[in-house]
Amino acid sequence: MKKVTLLCFSTILLLIGCTGRVPDFSSGNSINTSFTPITSIDSRPSNNDSSSNSNSTLISSSSTSSNSNISSTSSVTLTPTNDFVERITTPGSVNLTGTINGSIYIEVRDDDEVELVLNNATIISDYNSPIYCKNAGKLKIKLTAGTTNYIYDKRKAIDPNNEDVNQGKGAIYCKSDLKFTSTGSLYIEANYNNGVHSTKDIKNENNNNIKVESYNHSIKGNDSISISSGKIELISKCGSGLKTENTDISSKGNQRGNITLTGGEIDINSCEDAIEASYNIEISNTPKITIKTSKFSPYTLTSLSKTSSKFIYNDIYYAPGGGWNPGGPGWGGNDGNTDKADYSAKGLKADNNINISGGIFDIKVHDDALHASSGIEFENGEKGIGNLNISDGEFTIYASDDAIHADNTLTITNGNIDITHCYEGLEGSILNISGGYTKLYSTDDGLNAANKIGITPAINISGGILDIAVYGGDVDGIDSNYSYTQTGGLVISKGGTSGMSNGLDTDGPTAVNGGTLIIFGKPENTPTKGNGVASYNLNGSYSIGNYEVKNENNSVKIKTYYNYSTVYVFSSESSKYTITKI
Repeated sequence: MKKVTLLCFSTILLLIGCTGRVPDFSSGNSINTSFTPITSIDSRPSNNDSSSNSNSTLISSSSTSSNSNISSTSSVTLTPTNDFVERITTPGSVNLTGTINGSIYIEVRDDDEVELVLNNATIISDYNSPIYCKNAGKLKIKLTAGTTNYIYDKRKAIDPNNEDVNQGKGAIYCKSDLKFTSTGSLYIEANYNNGVHSTKDIKNENNNNIKVESYNHSIKGNDSISISSGKIELISKCGSGLKTENTDISSKGNQRGNITLTGGEIDINSCEDAIEASYNIEISNTPKITIKTSKFSPYTLTSLSKTSSKFIYNDIYYAPGGGWNPGGPGWGGNDGNTDKADYSAKGLKADNNINISGGIFDIKVHDDALHASSGIEFENGEKGIGNLNISDGEFTIYASDDAIHADNTLTITNGNIDITHCYEGLEGSILNISGGYTKLYSTDDGLNAANKIGITPAINISGGILDIAVYGGDVDGIDSNYSYTQTGGLVISKGGTSGMSNGLDTDGPTAVNGGTLIIFGKPENTPTKGNGVASYNLNGSYSIGNYEVKNENNSVKIKTYYNYSTVYVFSSESSKYTITKI
C-alpha cells in the first residue's frame, strides 16, 4: 500500500540518516487502557505555541505524491498554499505525526480508499475543517496504538441562520464512509459546528479512546452510526451526542438512519438529545451508556435547533414569531408538566423504533429518557411506527418527563429497570409487559396507556415484577384509557389517596386472570377475576416508609409515599401475601 508521512518541521532531524524510509506504525497491537479524559485545556498540547507555527511540513513518501512529486528515496520540505491545505489526491495510507497547522484535504475517486494514520499528531485549523474529505470511497482514520492525537477546529462558532456552504461541517468532515481503527487515543475540540460528521456511514470497531467536545453535534453520520468497542466520551454544548439524518434505502438495499451500539463505553453530555436516530436505535450485547442532557449536563449552552430560523422540535418545524403550537408534542405545560426542556433533550430518541436487548444504562435527562416516535414520513415512503422493545439490560433512569415512552407499543420482556424519578413512568398506546423487574417513582401516572395514534389503549401484563409508586396531585399508579388485563406476574401499584387518584384507573374492561395485583389506594374499577383468582384485603396502618411484600414465592422490598389503611389483593397464587414494615 502506498504510504505518505506528514510531520511537523521540528521532527526533521528524526529522519536524518533514514534515507526517506517511512516509519512503520502498523505493527502496534497493544491496547491502551490508561486513557484519562482530558478536562483542562492546560493539559493539552498548546495550539498557540510559536515553536509549532511553522508553515513548513516535511513529507516522506514511499511513492510519488500528487502534491509534492516525491520519489521513493527523497525527503523534501513543502510550503503549503495560502489556504494552509495539505492535499491528498491519490489513494493510499498517509502517516501523520507532530503538529500540522492547516487542513488535510482529501479528494480521490469514488471507489478509492484513503487511510490517515495518526501517530501522536496534532492538527489545528481556523480556516476550514482540520480533516476535510471531499470525495472518496472510504476514509479510515487509524489511531496508532499507544499514541494520543489531537484535532482542533478553531473556526468561529457557526451561525445556524447563515451557514457557509464552503465550510466543512465538522472538525472531521467526510463525504464518504468513515471508519476509526486501531487502539490509540483521539481528542477533538470542535468550536465551529460538529465534531465528527460524515454524510454517509460512521463506524468504530476497535478498543480505542475518543473524546469529542463540540459546539453542535458530537458525532453525526447522515446514513448510520455503528459503535461496537472503545471508550467514547462526547460533549455537545448546543446539539446532540450521536445523530443520524437520512431515511432512504441505500443502493445496497440498506435502511439509512440507524444507530447501532453493540459494545464499548459511551459517555454523553449533550444539550439536545443524547442519541438521536432518524430511523431505528438498535442496542445489544453489553455497551455501557451514560447520558446527561440539557440542564443536567454541565456543558450545555443553548439549543441550536431552538435558536435557528426554524425551531425544530420533535421533528416538527415552528417558525419563530408565528405558527407556534404550545399544545404540540413535547411542550412543557401541555400535559401539566412544566419541569422539562422546551426543546428536545431526550436520552434515546428514534423516529421509528427502539430495540434494546442488552447494555448498562445510566440516564439523567430533562425530557423523556427513551422515546420512540410514530407518524414521521420517511424518504423510503414509509411512516414511523413508534415501537419500543426491551428484552434485556440494566437501566437507572432519572427523567424530567416520561421515563420510557412509545407512541405505539411498549414491550418489556426482560431486564432490570430502576426509574428513580420521572413525570410519567411507562407510557404508550399499548403496554405489553411479560418479564423483568421494573421499579419506578413518578409524579404523575406510573403506567399510562393513552390514545396517542388512533389505536385502542391497553395494558397487558403476563409476567415480571412491577413496583410502582406515585406522588403528586391527581395521579394514578396504573392508568389505562381503555383496558387492563393481567395473566401473570406480580404488580404492586401504590396510587394516590385523595380526589380522583387511584392505584388502578381504567376506562374499559379490567381483568386479573392470573398472577398477582396488589393495590395500595382504591381501584377505580374493581377487576373481574378469572378462574383460580381470589381477592382479599390487607387492612392495617401502612404509614409512609419501607415495607416487605412477601409470600412463599416472592419477596419484594418497597417504599410508600402516602399513608394507607387498606391494601387490595387479586391473586392466582395459593400462598397469601403479607406486608411488613422494615
